Amino acid sequence: MAATSTFTPFCTTLSTGVLYTLNGAATGGAYCYHFNVPSESKTTAMLVNIAANNDMRLTVYRHEDDDSLSLVGQSNNAGNISEEVIAMTESGNYYWYMEALTADGSPFSFATVLNTSFDAYELNDTAALATALPDKFNTVIGNMDSATDIDYYNFTAIRGQDVRFNLTNEIGSNHDEWLLEYNNGSVWQQLNTGASANYQLEGIPVNYTLSVRARPNPIYTVNPSNTYKLTIGSTVRTSSNHSVEGEGSVLRVPLSATPSGYLTTQAYDNLTWSIRLADSTGHGLEGETVNFTYWLPSTDYVTDSVVTDSNGYASGIANLGGCFSNATSLEHYTYNNNVKTWWTTDYASGFWEINIPNGFASDELGVTYVTLGHICSHNYIRSE
Repeated sequence: MAATSTFTPFCTTLSTGVLYTLNGAATGGAYCYHFNVPSESKTTAMLVNIAANNDMRLTVYRHEDDDSLSLVGQSNNAGNISEEVIAMTESGNYYWYMEALTADGSPFSFATVLNTSFDAYELNDTAALATALPDKFNTVIGNMDSATDIDYYNFTAIRGQDVRFNLTNEIGSNHDEWLLEYNNGSVWQQLNTGASANYQLEGIPVNYTLSVRARPNPIYTVNPSNTYKLTIGSTVRTSSNHSVEGEGSVLRVPLSATPSGYLTTQAYDNLTWSIRLADSTGHGLEGETVNFTYWLPSTDYVTDSVVTDSNGYASGIANLGGCFSNATSLEHYTYNNNVKTWWTTDYASGFWEINIPNGFASDELGVTYVTLGHICSHNYIRSE
């Protein structure tokens, strides 16, 4: 039954999700059964309970519209080890094709399980199928579609940069619904999960590949609607190019006119801000979240969250909304065409901050508590 052969209707149709038993297999025999996939699914076809001294090979084919057969996958483990083919399958007709390499008539079982509650990173159920994550700081939202599902991920530190990773709940889950494991080079080592369980690798060689996997905690029943969040990738180590400015036309209030303290940043309506983040090698770090927060008496805390671009930059424009003054300046002046003009200014005083919430030592990387003046109005007094 070659992958390009013409379809011959000799395969009995069976249902998915049912464990069937085949008796009387003989060495050299071939056994074919048909099953239907009604919609896009993660399909697991398997042969299990193979008796000692028996050896089976499993191949899964798709029946194409032109009546040809295309290969979906094959499993050919040695001896009586169970066979399993896992694949993402479109709707259509498929076949178990089972070959008895060695058989004495002992029964074995076979089945296919369809899962439609898969995440965007499938197929990644084995180390060989691990999702290779890009050179950035990655945030992965995943789920488990069955109790046997395991999600594998690889991240390669192409510059030998510091790397960090963490696994937490995302939606609807118990705090320890998933287990996180890290390949230390020889074995899979189980690690803690949760917001405070952050792991970091430093001093690693160029092109080092970090391999982790998430799997269901067997003490819970798997709910495919629940999701986990895996963060993995380059560690942010430095920040630079901080800039937070109001409009260039702002008539600034000087320190001498603000007894309550200097208004470092002053704006009428908008704050334009930016920052650059880099990894331990100085390379701009993509994918890291930056929070820009400002506080004013009328707005309380307002936060804009922006993810850094491919050069490590995050930027935005924060609209301060309506201006409700809580202070009036002392008299101050400006010069325009050699005319000295005196003013008082009504303003609201607050502050702004830039924070990297996922970063280690985030307070050192961002900018904290910079005074802000929201300028409401200037009141003309006299000109000289």
